[in-house]
Amino acid sequence: EMPGSTDNSVWDEEGDEHTYESDMRQREWMQMRQRYEAEGLREGIEQGKEAALQQGFDGGFPDGTELGMRWGNLAGKVYAMLNFRSGNVDTPEFNEFHTRLEELHDDIQRSMKDAEKGLSRLPAPSSDTQVIEDKYPPSSAMISLTERVQAAEQQFYEFIRQK
Repeated sequence: EMPGSTDNSVWDEEGDEHTYESDMRQREWMQMRQRYEAEGLREGIEQGKEAALQQGFDGGFPDGTELGMRWGNLAGKVYAMLNFRSGNVDTPEFNEFHTRLEELHDDIQRSMKDAEKGLSRLPAPSSDTQVIEDKYPPSSAMISLTERVQAAEQQFYEFIRQK
């Protein structure tokens, strides 16, 4: 065979060098592509997580606020009655009432903690616009405590009127 021939035989050093360089460029390109695809995938996953967290917060915040206001309303009423002091309402009956208020306050605090645990297990809110009562109807604990607080309020006002 003549020198300078282009048949790419095993003895053709120029062809080997060209193939080697081409293979190296191809490998480098594939490694770079894989690295950037992996980085892009990681970044996409992070952005997706952030978007999902924000969506969950945006959907859950109003509901959590409404439910928290319900519990806070009950706790606030009982707390106000517990902290009422008047020299004219220092009777054994009022002292017994005060003890029952302390028990009611403890029950509300316990129930609020239970409700908080329950909220953390709820599925992510949907995009529908149902009112809070439809989504989270008052639990039997909330209904019972509400009735107890209302009864305590009536009894409290009776004590106040008697003074």
